[in-house]
Amino acid sequence: MPLIDFLITWIIRVFRGRKRETRLAEAKLWPTAHGRILEGTSRRADNPADAFSTRTAELTYFYVVRGDYFSGIALLPPESEDEVRNQIATWKERDIVVRYCPTEPSISIFLTEDQTEGIILA
Repeated sequence: MPLIDFLITWIIRVFRGRKRETRLAEAKLWPTAHGRILEGTSRRADNPADAFSTRTAELTYFYVVRGDYFSGIALLPPESEDEVRNQIATWKERDIVVRYCPTEPSISIFLTEDQTEGIILA
């Protein structure tokens, strides 16, 4: 990979990382809703041409806000490729807590740190 391609890839990763960190910090202030994992699949993470790319667990979930149903996708980066199957099995058909944007409930985020059995945070 030429140096310029490497630098461009690195810059994109830095900006995406910062954008994600900002969104996560913001989402921690969002209200929560009851949800449920519907299914999980294994898929390639990020760019398949990237040398650091690996498989990730993709979890599809639904949640209810004020009587309306919404859905979302959570990507859980594993520590190893074998861990993907374990993550999917662990989360599949499990009740979860989902954070949603108060002004646009169709925007949500699944935070593993919110997943305390039976507790919905204010």
